[in-house]
Amino acid sequence: VGLLKSDKIIKTMRSVFQKHHNISYIFMGSKRHLIYDMFNNPHQPFYKSSKPLPLDIINNDDFAEFISKKFTLSKKTISGELIEKIIIECESHPYYIQYLCHIIWEKTIDKKSIDNRDVVESVKLLLDRESSTYEATWDLLTVKQRQALLALAKSKSEDKIFSSEFLQQHNLGSASTLQENLKSLIEKDLIDKKVRAYKITDVFFKKWLSHL
Repeated sequence: VGLLKSDKIIKTMRSVFQKHHNISYIFMGSKRHLIYDMFNNPHQPFYKSSKPLPLDIINNDDFAEFISKKFTLSKKTISGELIEKIIIECESHPYYIQYLCHIIWEKTIDKKSIDNRDVVESVKLLLDRESSTYEATWDLLTVKQRQALLALAKSKSEDKIFSSEFLQQHNLGSASTLQENLKSLIEKDLIDKKVRAYKITDVFFKKWLSHL
């Protein structure tokens, strides 16, 4: 809905919803900036008409148990250490954990036991499969947007990205220039902002960028 040029659909939805009683509606989406704009922009029909309910990441122990059970159902064994490696590789992101696990399962279809080599090769295979998409995305970005993405991909959690040292190190220009480029990358859904920290949304796109 947020990608439409007109807010006619949203206005229609609101006019209909207002006539309903004892019904709750849940709005969900991966594009956080669009969801935020729908309910926090004073010019939007749904302004202040909802209660936010942020979802935390799934506990790693719960995810590890889930992964172990799924491989067991497929009559495959995988160690706790390798499951932990999978979760770390995917930065606890549910979509990418399941994506990588599916490739591992696919790659070991004729094996009963999964080893470290299977995980390493599956990560490489995932990157190979997605590389054409990543290249297409990369080609559509401006030079400064690319530099900002590369800087984020190679940055550490303790880095202050608006500091003069960081800006000079990654050739990002001024702090205001970086701010504008980060804003455009958020709008493209390539990065997300959480508590003053910027993060590349696609875990494996970040891995792909780190090898450029």
